[in-house]
Amino acid sequence: MNILITGIRVSGKSSLRRLLKAELKNLRLNVKHCDLSQFSNAWDGADEDFMFRLSDRFESGMFYLIEDPDGLTDKSSLPLEFYDLILYVKPDSLSYIFFWLKRAADWYQVGKFAWKPGPDGWKGTGLPKDWHNLWPISKFFLSNLYRQKQRLKTDLKIISSIKHQIVTSFWEPGGNIRFEFSASFKFPSP
Repeated sequence: MNILITGIRVSGKSSLRRLLKAELKNLRLNVKHCDLSQFSNAWDGADEDFMFRLSDRFESGMFYLIEDPDGLTDKSSLPLEFYDLILYVKPDSLSYIFFWLKRAADWYQVGKFAWKPGPDGWKGTGLPKDWHNLWPISKFFLSNLYRQKQRLKTDLKIISSIKHQIVTSFWEPGGNIRFEFSASFKFPSP
């Protein structure tokens, strides 16, 4: 079963992918997962077993959790018809601000922000806690709050006629993320 995990920036997509991977493994199901945002290294220990390549052969009886932030755009790595299910991560409005504030603080700590695929990769001075990064990070944060609101509207319109599940993400005290599926959702078998 091929499952697309997508949504707007900084909404909890990777956390959902890791959670589902762990839950499916606990049920002794075969699962592989990947993040198509093209990060050059895994940021989380839960991603060490991480990647299969899109060029790998897809096996039957396997759950494939494919996180693609561009999954609903023309930059998508795979066509929507490839997926058996689309999980769209939609953050709660207040939680979304907290997600971004956490990301901005992390970026400030390492001195780089706004990663994009390509030779340039990161913006920023590369110096941890460099105050020169504060204004560009703040500007990036504020401009993305507006742009992602527009993207959310577009994404929801695209998936309205496709088999999908909205997964709402919530910020929890201590920085944890909680996810809510609709009451009628049942995870399909591979």
